[in-house]
Order: sequence, then C-alpha cells, then structure tokens
Amino acid sequence: MATKKRIQNSFIILLAVFYILASQQLFADQDNLTAFINAVLIDGTGAEPVPKMAILVKGIRIFKVGHVSDMTIPLSASRVDLKGATILPGFFNSHVHAAHDERKLKRWSRGGVTTVKEMGNALGSHTGLRDRLLKDNRNARLIIAGPIVSNPGGYGTWHVSSPKDAKEKINDLIDKGVDFIKIGIEDRQGLKSWPLINGKLVNAIVETAHSRGKSVSCHVTRSKHLVLALDGGTNSLEHMVYDELSDSMIERVVQEGVFWVPTLELWKNVSEQYGDWILRNAVTNLDRFVKSGGKVVLGTDFAGFNAEFDPGMPITEILLMKQASMTPMQIIVSATRNAAQLAGVIKDLGTIEPGKIADMIVIRGNPLTNIKILGEVKMVIKSGEIIKNEFLDDL
Repeated sequence: MATKKRIQNSFIILLAVFYILASQQLFADQDNLTAFINAVLIDGTGAEPVPKMAILVKGIRIFKVGHVSDMTIPLSASRVDLKGATILPGFFNSHVHAAHDERKLKRWSRGGVTTVKEMGNALGSHTGLRDRLLKDNRNARLIIAGPIVSNPGGYGTWHVSSPKDAKEKINDLIDKGVDFIKIGIEDRQGLKSWPLINGKLVNAIVETAHSRGKSVSCHVTRSKHLVLALDGGTNSLEHMVYDELSDSMIERVVQEGVFWVPTLELWKNVSEQYGDWILRNAVTNLDRFVKSGGKVVLGTDFAGFNAEFDPGMPITEILLMKQASMTPMQIIVSATRNAAQLAGVIKDLGTIEPGKIADMIVIRGNPLTNIKILGEVKMVIKSGEIIKNEFLDDL
C-alpha cells in the first residue's frame, strides 16, 4: 500500500514538473516579452475599469491580459510596474490635415494619439511618404484618404464627371495606395460657393470603394446634404452639422449605423470668428445624436481651418464632447474602439485584447472621474515599444 502511495505521489510530482517545464518552454519560445503589471485597465470596449491587471506583450502584440494573481509571467520577461496607474488603448484622432510631417506625428504619439487619419490632400507622392513615415515607430500611425473627391469645380481636388469616370478614378486612387475615400458634399462656406455633387456620382464613388474593401467618409456641414451621403451609403459623416437637425434624420443615421465625427474643435475655432451660435448648435446636435444611441468617433479637423488646434491629445475636443453630455467612457470609446472600427483596423487596434497590436497609453488617476487627465499621458507604448516614459519620474 505504501509503495502504491509513493508511486502515486511520484506521478503527481512528475506531472507538476512537466507542467512547469512546459509552461516555461511556452514562454521561452516567445522572444521579447514585456509585462505591464499592477494597472487599472480601461480596455476601450466600454467595459468598466478593472484594477490589478497585467498585460503581457510579445514583440509588437498583446500576448495575454489578466489579473496579476492569475498571470504566469516568465522570469525572462521585462517587468514594468505601473503601481495602480490607468492603462488604455492608444487614441485616434480621426480627422486631421497636413499630417505628412514627422514633427506633428511625433507630437501626436507622445501626447497619446498613436493613430491619425488624414482627411484630404493633393495626392502627389503622399502614399510613398506615408509608407516612409510609418517606418519610424515614434511617429503616430498615418491613415490617409488622398484628395477629396467631388464633381468638376466642386468641393475637392479629385473631380469625377460621370459614374463611369468615378469608377475609373476611384479605382486609380485605391491602386495608388489610399486607405479610404473622402467625398466633399458642400456648396457654400461663407462667401465661397461650389457646384454640388449629385447622387449618381456619390453612389458610384461609394459602390466602387466598397467593392474594393475601402470605407467612405463624407464631408457634410449642413443638414440638407445629409441625405446625399446616406443615400449613397457612406460609412461616416465628417463634421457635426451646425444648423437644425431633425429627429427623423438623427434616427436614420442611428439605424443605419453610420459613424459621426463631430470636429467640435473646428466649430469652436469657426465660432470665435463668425459667432458662437455655430458651436452651440453643433454641441446641441451631438448631444441629441448621442442620446439617441448614435456612434461617435473623435476627430478635430486639425489644420482644416486657419486657427490653432491641439497638437497632441485633443483635450479641447474631449472637453467639448463632455459638454455635449458624452460620458468619459463614451469619449474614450469614440477615440479607441469606434475609431478603429471606422478605420477598418479593429482586428489590430482600438482595444487592449490578446492578439491586438500593443498601442497603449498610461495616465495617473481615473479619467472617468476627471477626463482632463487624458491630457497628461505619462507613458506611451506603440507596437510594443515604450516610446515615451515620464511615468517613473512622477512616482
């Protein structure tokens, strides 16, 4: 009997040793492991914050996420003890201009905005320049539309004259390497005016882009033009309209699942020159849209108007979104998960989950009780690499 018990105990010990060795071998096969431990996790999905979490990063991707007490961290892994700080996904600014600039891209990334979407420029060699800029991991990721598409003489620089011409020219843009398509639906701004694009052209542009797996964003600033964008099948509306917005139109945008990028910082700048009613109306319309269940994506229109915009974390936009009754969590989701969904990169970015690229930011304190601290990013991790670290100096 004693012999049998000794054999059983030996077998159990062997199993335990085998399990330990197998676990260590699993991690030994993983190079370049970093463990960010003791963090409050806000993962970008809208889930409530979770304390005492660990994020294990292998190379550029998140390998494992879990409670510190449940996480097996190999001895070979580098450890970064965040001591109760909050970790979130890297933010997106989903509406910027003039972004092909290393200085600007580095200011964005150091501010916690690890991805920006450039919403229109003359094409030139910008796709090649984008690719070169992306090689420097200190730069924010750059997603580009290329030129704004419109009708001849219309609001844009890439003009299409017929559905056939639209198909050819949109395919040409996509072949040149743009990430998505932007349409200009505008006939008047101040003293400037343009011939308005028609529905047949919008439909042809959207159908062609969608057939190639590319999303479409529509510049619209007034309610009467929303129907052109929605009938065409747009994926997003760029700029919250600043005139009267009907309940039925809000309901339609919500039901069709179209994202809205409000660019309230733009309207703040415009209002300072042309009257505060513009911003006031835009904020009210955003408030109503959010309360109706609409999907919002953070974007500012950086450099899209002759005025100063926040160069890093778009804290002005964030505070204006809060003024429009968005909760801190809704604002965070608008700049992370929603932004990644609209950009078509949700498989890789936008949330902190295993398998995602490790773009993360660290702040001290709770942004759900004090949203302003999002403007005080202490650490930035991009593609698994710490590219900014003021966190340890601040303990």
